[in-house]
Amino acid sequence: MALKFHVCIQSSITWLLLFAVSSGVSSFVLTAGTLQPRQSIPALRAVFDSTHGREEGDVVSDKGLDHDYVLHTAPSEAISSGTAEIQEAYRRCDETGEPVGEKVMIKFSENTKMMQREVENTEDISDASNEDFIINVLDHNIPHSSTNEKMRGDTALIVMEKGSEDLLSYINNNDDLQHGDKLRQTMYSLVKSIASIHAKGLVWSDVKLSNFIVQDEAKTVKAIDLESCAPVGSYNPPKFTPSTCPPEFAWVIQRCLDGQVDDVDHQVDYSFDIWSLGVILWSVVTGTSFHRENMDIEAITATLATIDQHSIDNDERLYYDTVDRLARDFILKCLRVDPLERATIEDLQWHPLLVGSTSATGSTFTSKEPGSTYEQNHISAYEEQLQQYYNQNY
Repeated sequence: MALKFHVCIQSSITWLLLFAVSSGVSSFVLTAGTLQPRQSIPALRAVFDSTHGREEGDVVSDKGLDHDYVLHTAPSEAISSGTAEIQEAYRRCDETGEPVGEKVMIKFSENTKMMQREVENTEDISDASNEDFIINVLDHNIPHSSTNEKMRGDTALIVMEKGSEDLLSYINNNDDLQHGDKLRQTMYSLVKSIASIHAKGLVWSDVKLSNFIVQDEAKTVKAIDLESCAPVGSYNPPKFTPSTCPPEFAWVIQRCLDGQVDDVDHQVDYSFDIWSLGVILWSVVTGTSFHRENMDIEAITATLATIDQHSIDNDERLYYDTVDRLARDFILKCLRVDPLERATIEDLQWHPLLVGSTSATGSTFTSKEPGSTYEQNHISAYEEQLQQYYNQNY
């Protein structure tokens, strides 16, 4: 069931934050005007050979696409985020009409402006990076109208390389990322993907586990859903997730909810993403959610708005025997209540935990599983390096 909160009035425009209180973690969409409850995306008849909806075996065909595609999943198996739907597909052979090649993902949405931003951000960030930490856009069709307004019935689509599952699903079903080589490789991939975004002068503003996908047997991790990226210094993120947003932004939202101020007026900075990175790494490393269980979105926002540093630094879950000491330090460098105290993405790339990490697909780490004599010596050496790092930078 969707829950709508009236947040504030700004220049006679009603701002609403739409919370989808359901299974999984959903994002806020902050926009002008009154938001309607999210509904499933209807099929675009002009795009499909079939005019009765998106069924398995239907052919996606449009002059704006480089290829035709054959859907491989039924609508009941489609992944829906509330603003878009994702279905698996294969490229259709031009000669035989048969499905060929590797399986891909096709994202459908009527929000053409959002989809246009996603394509532009993904391609710009990927082009600027020499490494492969962002999902590859293989094909797309974004309808445009002469009036620059979204026309009724328009549906945009983006064809992307496919992942086996998102990172949220993966850590819910596996615990092999909590320590050792796989943890360092995953953390390296997350940091490098955010670094690629920041290098373009953008703040992602919606860093969360479900916005990373896990690929292939090497467990390569890549970033997806970059439509929420906004220029650093701009006001109010176009999209964010309450459970991963930083305290300073939750504080602004809470003041609006309490009627203390009339405007949502928050300037986004790179530190926004650093806090979010710390929150998701908390889940990866400890196997628990940063926010306590059974907290609804209102409670999460209220808690974040008044959270203190002592409670974070001394949370017992960070001191489980299974938690790597350097990983704990890394997380706490992200989860500073004061945004000015948070590490930058450049700092994190040089954190001793990641020294020696060179690739998202093939790590050469020499560490062993926690508990071994080798691992204890290895960590001790890292801690010496960490102290030198602190002395030079803090």
